[in-house]
Amino acid sequence: IPTGIIGDRIGKKWSVLCGIGCALLAWIPWLMAEDIWMFGVAFALLGVSQAFISGSDQALLYELLSSKGKSSEMKRVYGLYLSMSTMGYAIAGLAGGFLSINHTLPEFIQLYVLTAIAQGFAFLLYLSVKEPKATVDVTDEVVTSMKILKSSMRLFVDSSNLRRIIVLSLLTTPFSVALFTLFQPYFVSSGVP
Repeated sequence: IPTGIIGDRIGKKWSVLCGIGCALLAWIPWLMAEDIWMFGVAFALLGVSQAFISGSDQALLYELLSSKGKSSEMKRVYGLYLSMSTMGYAIAGLAGGFLSINHTLPEFIQLYVLTAIAQGFAFLLYLSVKEPKATVDVTDEVVTSMKILKSSMRLFVDSSNLRRIIVLSLLTTPFSVALFTLFQPYFVSSGVP
């Protein structure tokens, strides 16, 4: 919600660009990390990156379609968008496996550099997007992100069950991401190529 407020104020395109920028900045502590805290900074930047992009990309896509009178095609176009994203992950995963076949540090650094280059290219590509004027007035009291944020904070304060769920999510989600990301060496040590 906080990044949605920023997207409403400065534009969805700029929110996505902030997200890509945070992802690019995350490479600095990631490549300099010598302890868990620097990796924590990198993952925090990646989390902020996802928060800026999530929802703003969908809203921008909808606004682009609406500006051309094609808002009814949102489901199909968004499905294509997600399919292309999944295909990109698949191709990157296969290419990464091929390029890091020996699991050496120079190979992994090469992958990091290629990823940063791809993110830089995405940043430049998004700069060329011309964001149409929003089809919804964000100052309307019914749709403001600030109103949603205030309501959410009231719910958080008033509901002990909601607080437990949020704390549980905060404690477990990073570990599942770390396990998903870092389990590769365990496969190798178990003899799985």
